[in-house]
Amino acid sequence: TVDILARALAVISGHTRKLASRSILTSSKGFVTVYVRGKQNIRSMTYVWNIIRRHIFDQPDDKVRAMKLTKDRYGAVFEVPSKYEKQVLAAAEKAGPYVEISVPTELPELEEREA
Repeated sequence: TVDILARALAVISGHTRKLASRSILTSSKGFVTVYVRGKQNIRSMTYVWNIIRRHIFDQPDDKVRAMKLTKDRYGAVFEVPSKYEKQVLAAAEKAGPYVEISVPTELPELEEREA
């Protein structure tokens, strides 16, 4: 009954369109956050870019932005346009035992950048 009331209020107030997805990394509309985690310590972003090229996108340069390493340096998060979410999830299913790829609902603890 609460769901019915919420829907009725949404219709009355004119808010019936689906909410645009937002990245949990920067809250940017139309983007989704991707979490990549490996089995070894990440020494440079090049390692993450290679994972992206090998498992998700052949040409990631115009799709990936806002990359940050996790505090433990075994993973990274970044954003891609929401239209690529299905492609990311398909890559996650085929990634193999050494790499985990996901669209997280919470951010892992991130490495702080030095000023």
